[in-house]
Amino acid sequence: MEQRCEDYFAKHCGNDSAAQYEELAACYPERSCLFFTKSSPVRKCCILIINSKLFEKFILFIILCNCITLALSSTRQDFSSTGWGKALAGFDYLYIGIFTAEMVLKTIAMGFLFGNGSYLRDGWNVLDFLVVVMGYVSLLSPSNLTAIRAFRAMRPLRTINRVKGMKVLVNTMIDSLPLLLDVFLLCAFTFFLFSLVAVQLFAGVLKNRCGTPDFSGAFNVTLASSSSSNIGVGGSGLDALAAGTVVLANVSYEVPDDQSEDMCSGPLSSEVVWYLVDGKPVAEPGSKYAGRHCNGGTYCAPYGNPYDGLVSYDNILWSWLTIFQHITLSGWSDVMYMVMDAVNYWVWIFYVGLIIFGA
Repeated sequence: MEQRCEDYFAKHCGNDSAAQYEELAACYPERSCLFFTKSSPVRKCCILIINSKLFEKFILFIILCNCITLALSSTRQDFSSTGWGKALAGFDYLYIGIFTAEMVLKTIAMGFLFGNGSYLRDGWNVLDFLVVVMGYVSLLSPSNLTAIRAFRAMRPLRTINRVKGMKVLVNTMIDSLPLLLDVFLLCAFTFFLFSLVAVQLFAGVLKNRCGTPDFSGAFNVTLASSSSSNIGVGGSGLDALAAGTVVLANVSYEVPDDQSEDMCSGPLSSEVVWYLVDGKPVAEPGSKYAGRHCNGGTYCAPYGNPYDGLVSYDNILWSWLTIFQHITLSGWSDVMYMVMDAVNYWVWIFYVGLIIFGA
């Protein structure tokens, strides 16, 4: 083995290129894997191979082929038992073997862990090492651990370490992340501020829809002299009613399908007082509102937040989620029109400011 490596070294380097080899090996530790020195023919051969442009192009070609086979793979039932599935599995064994050979060559040439310039001292080589190890784990794992095979998706990332220009760009982006901390904090503060304002102004307003009153479960209540004892019978209009007035309590509201998507601002069902006049229920609405009014004997009653409850300002967590959706510019104008109906026209100032400073 050593004689063949000596012949390879003499053929590709010769005496005139000894200085070139010294330059290649200068960044590696003196001893590799506690056994191979820089004068070892085996290590010389490995150093020449891993620094060869032909070797780099070959590994890059294998990675690209691996990307193609990963794209052709399928998770459908019994795919692995088909001819195509068996062929892809065979290629998978081949790729793991080639990547293992590359790792062994680099480990012998560079050293595994100890010393500057060793294999695992480079973050990109750590990625390569994890890909190889997880490849063996995925092959040896039982069927109930097949999720580990998802690590195969990391193999295309090895391309970054082979294309120098891409590697420089990715390293630059990674190095710039700490510098973006202040920007991240500013964005987080902005979103937090808008979320707090939204909770204070719009909490619960998107739940209201125009509904028709249902008296099937209502019952009569005679008002006492003090409105504080009239619990569950109405809202702000109670003080204007004389003691002894008969009102209806436990009035429910049904929202028709044609009103389930339209917000409203009033009159709120919680402020409506129902009292009997000649045996018929008569409503005394609460205060007027600047948004969309319910007409035709309907009243603004709680129904539920839109989009299956996923858009809401009821608490800070839901407000954060909704604000984040707005800054992606996904459907923010539809929500703005809903809040206009539920509150008033001037809420557009909040949303326009959010889009300008957030998006």
